[in-house]
Amino acid sequence: MVDGDRAHTKSERLVIDAIRQQLLPGELVIENLRITDSHAGDVEIDVAVLVPDLGIAVIEVKGGQIEFREGEWISRTGTGVRRIKPVDQARRGKHALRNYLMRQGVTGKYLDRKSTRLNSSHVK
Repeated sequence: MVDGDRAHTKSERLVIDAIRQQLLPGELVIENLRITDSHAGDVEIDVAVLVPDLGIAVIEVKGGQIEFREGEWISRTGTGVRRIKPVDQARRGKHALRNYLMRQGVTGKYLDRKSTRLNSSHVK
């Protein structure tokens, strides 16, 4: 199952708007794509960019104050501090999307990369 709707955080909106300003003809942005995958479970992809003849980039967006300390990503927001795993999130999203597309019979090239975008953030 796949579902998509509009971005719901300020950071996502800033990243999506910046990507949209740079799109070439034929390129497409999908926001907040939700996929239910038998292996990965329920997954949300913040941003997927479809680039003809190249593939799909899966982007995980994080806002607030983000730190990488002692091998872990830490998010500090007005609501508190928590450990986050943006690279793992992007990887799960990429695999869930690839699995979904393959089940639909879609074949072709895939970007075998994931991306984590720290936007409006102070990185320490």
